[in-house]
Amino acid sequence: MIDYTGQRFGLLVVTDRSEYRRKGEAFWNCACDCGSKCIVRGVHLRTGNTQSCGCFRKKACKPETVSLLKTEKMQRRDAPKAIKAIRGKESGIIRSRGFVNVMVSGSNAYPSEKKWRRKQIIVWEQYNGSAPEGCAVLFADGDKSNFDISNLLLISKNELGYMSYHGMLSSNAEYTKTGIAIAKLAIAIKEKQKEQK
Repeated sequence: MIDYTGQRFGLLVVTDRSEYRRKGEAFWNCACDCGSKCIVRGVHLRTGNTQSCGCFRKKACKPETVSLLKTEKMQRRDAPKAIKAIRGKESGIIRSRGFVNVMVSGSNAYPSEKKWRRKQIIVWEQYNGSAPEGCAVLFADGDKSNFDISNLLLISKNELGYMSYHGMLSSNAEYTKTGIAIAKLAIAIKEKQKEQK
């Protein structure tokens, strides 16, 4: 099981694992930027469904945060991203759901165009060339700040989805590598079964 302690999800920072249990699911104690504390289901942190204690919905967050909320859609989904973008605008680096994003130049056709890219992909590509379409770069040990090339694993988005769904993302690098092998095998079996029908 991944340890979320110390990680940020929107306005929430995980302080420790909660003793609360429900149907075997893990819950986490979180501190919100507004000063409140709350308990959040792990899957809701992982998927981004919960990014505050509810202060966005209640409009009870800090005045400087409220000033960024221009639309209802931003209140629910985009406000945490907007806050991070403003904080990281000058440095060219922002964080999103614990991931480090870096401002890079656009394509050869549009070199002046700027865009954000995940740092783990940039590092992986420095050693291996362009990442194929439909792939993602996974942190073997679950630490989103460990950019050592040995910790960066290229997997398909289908494999990542399988691992996420089956709770196979781990803070143990060996477990993660085993999970990838299982995901590859399961997807290959499913594809073979489709061919036989």
